[in-house]
Amino acid sequence: MPVYEAWPPLYDGILELTRRAHRSGLDAKLLQLVDVRASQLNGCAYCLDLHAGLAVKAGEDERRLHTVAGWRDAQWFSPAERAALALTDEVTMLQHGAPSEATVDEARRHFGDDGVAKLLLAIVAINAWNRVNVAAQVRVGGASP
Repeated sequence: MPVYEAWPPLYDGILELTRRAHRSGLDAKLLQLVDVRASQLNGCAYCLDLHAGLAVKAGEDERRLHTVAGWRDAQWFSPAERAALALTDEVTMLQHGAPSEATVDEARRHFGDDGVAKLLLAIVAINAWNRVNVAAQVRVGGASP
């Protein structure tokens, strides 16, 4: 499905949202962990491949990347990373309802209101890409069916 060709201004808008989210002042490695986690939950292999590579370029440890799916049981994620990953899980899985007050409060404790707002928009951005790429059947390597 030629998503970009069908509506370049909207595609570019999602791209700009992503760029701004990644220039928000939040840690680059944290944002890549968020992108990887949302992409795992949404089953977007293209985004997983892309963001795992970007995470490594940002200095992320490969062992941590391999365990993002089990972040609750991997002790090497900091309390702030855990808060961001919990928020990512709950925002990505909205079918379970809005993020819990406890999750939002824990994220606020680590990032403040401004940081949580930036984190929320970064999570929304990766979820938009996941949904576009999964729906358009974008495959790892860029080949579509």
